[in-house]
Amino acid sequence: MRKNILGIFAAALLLVGCDYNDKHFDGLDDLVQPYDKVGIAYTLSADDYKAIADNKDNQAIAKAKDDAASAETGEEVKVNADALAALTTKKAFNEIITVEEYAPAFISKKWDYKDESTELMLTYNIEEKVPEYLEGLSNAEEYTVTLNNYETVWGDTGIEYFTPTKPLKNYANDILVEAFPEATKDAVVLVNFNFNTTEPGSAGKDPIIFSEDFEELEGEVTWFEQNTVGDRKWQVKEYSNNKYLQYSAFKSGAKEQNYLVTPAINVKEGAKFSFDVNVGNFNGKVLTVFVSDDFKDDVTKAKWVEITSSFTIPEPEKGYSNFQPAGTYDLKGYVGKKVSIAFVYTGDGTDGSVGPTTTVQIDNVLVSTEATKAATRAVTRAADDGIQRLAHVYKLGGTDWYHNDKTLGLNQDDYALMGIKEFDKDHAPEEYLPKLLDRKVPFYEDGKTLTVLYKFDKKLLASDYVYNKEGDSWAPVSYSVEESKQFVYSKGEWKFNPSRNINLPAEKGNVEVSKFYQTIVDWVWENIDKKELGLTDADKKEGKGYMTKYGNNEYYFGASGFQNNMDFRFSKFREQYAAGYPDMDDAKIKDVVFKRVPEAFKIALSALYSDAKPAEGMEVVYTVNFGGYDGTNLFYTIQFEVVGNGQFEYIENSFQQVK
Repeated sequence: MRKNILGIFAAALLLVGCDYNDKHFDGLDDLVQPYDKVGIAYTLSADDYKAIADNKDNQAIAKAKDDAASAETGEEVKVNADALAALTTKKAFNEIITVEEYAPAFISKKWDYKDESTELMLTYNIEEKVPEYLEGLSNAEEYTVTLNNYETVWGDTGIEYFTPTKPLKNYANDILVEAFPEATKDAVVLVNFNFNTTEPGSAGKDPIIFSEDFEELEGEVTWFEQNTVGDRKWQVKEYSNNKYLQYSAFKSGAKEQNYLVTPAINVKEGAKFSFDVNVGNFNGKVLTVFVSDDFKDDVTKAKWVEITSSFTIPEPEKGYSNFQPAGTYDLKGYVGKKVSIAFVYTGDGTDGSVGPTTTVQIDNVLVSTEATKAATRAVTRAADDGIQRLAHVYKLGGTDWYHNDKTLGLNQDDYALMGIKEFDKDHAPEEYLPKLLDRKVPFYEDGKTLTVLYKFDKKLLASDYVYNKEGDSWAPVSYSVEESKQFVYSKGEWKFNPSRNINLPAEKGNVEVSKFYQTIVDWVWENIDKKELGLTDADKKEGKGYMTKYGNNEYYFGASGFQNNMDFRFSKFREQYAAGYPDMDDAKIKDVVFKRVPEAFKIALSALYSDAKPAEGMEVVYTVNFGGYDGTNLFYTIQFEVVGNGQFEYIENSFQQVK
């Protein structure tokens, strides 16, 4: 937003003496400063936003608003209090916490002025539209994986972590569907979980004797298969990032019986066998389970013992059930032996047959020892510090939850590394996250952003951080813009007042003041000399119109971007462009020019103060104080009301000479 650097002091016309030696302004005396008032220009710092949030008066304002809303709705409301607290982190005002309402208490405490004429131009940040993905992340839920969740992965072994072969993503959908049954599309959850790069048993006695989740398979089943009837095989399937084996006799055109046999398994003391099962389109029992200790390469020559009764196979009335543990079978009768376990599918897919053609899916086939949970934890972890506490962001894409790997979720270990429990008003994210990201994400694409989801005062918030390769550093991305508004001390208190006092000292060489007058000069050339008089660039160089050959002053309004004032020596108007003032004496020219002056200032204000806006419930007035010259130094004031965005309307009779 454009800043007012021309001056913000109320009606303070700072006029500085100059040496006027050019031929047009011989005889100008040194200008004087006729009056002055106290003025302040200030930009809020990061600490100031915290001070505003901590201000007791402001907290009372927010609480009163929340209490009123609570009384109306009958439910506890903390919208305003939470938004005020968030100011510490966001460092930007918004539609809830407005600068007009919450800045005055801060200003009163910081500046103890009692002069009724004191004005303050406050520069601050205001939130722009935050990207929708950040808003969605900041509304995220949080979930910590439970022991029951881990048991769906490992069975009743006491293992409470995921591993490279059994990652969270393979189980997250089922976990979150159960935990958030009412979740709608685009819902977000930060999932806290344990992870170990070391597979169970790698550091000691291995309770996991045999384990297969089929995640490494690429299209073909690697276990032994044999059809005793028909020729259909088991298939590798994948759904919601989870691979499993599936068999169905549906439309096979024949009767089917297929043995799917595990590799040989060395049975240890306490070993139990388990697996997960899912059933779909049930129209009859098709799955049986057998164990053999003499199988070699032909199922018809081996001795098989049926163990199906140890398991519960779902029989859904329609559609599919969900993957669930089928149960366990104690292999105590086979200790010290090698056994093979067979999943046998028997169905009928002949044309016209009534089946059965039920679809069967199996996953997470496991043989593990009967260790206690405490003992299992002790022998399956490489070391306590081998387990990492991680947090991944998951989003509901419609029916399935998927890992949002473009967002970094902070976990308990991250906060411990920073030496805090979580972020709060005394521990701002931008003070800690750049260093944490340097450590966690040391190599990143220059200029690329990373979204971080973290906890602030027990709530989840999301922010973007950008990496600067040259400085090898991370910095927060700000979704705010800088604005300035004026506050006035009146009747014992500070109040927002968007009216502005713009002072144009007749100070030759003042670039900003020259810009104001030059805007008028340029407008005269483009709109009067060129458009109305039809002058060319060659005519411009000769000064044939209202604008002089110097290009920095004109005699349509009298603006001078060189002397930085309004030239009201009306004989000069005739000298510059007599055709514009036919048969007019000085008095008549003055009458014409003074009627034009409001238009001149309106042109400059509209161009240079396009950010001016009306304010509800109050009149917004821009007062311009400027210098003039008619052979002596003159001081003037003129006023305009802001009637639209960047639109000004002259206030009648406000163009006055200041005596």
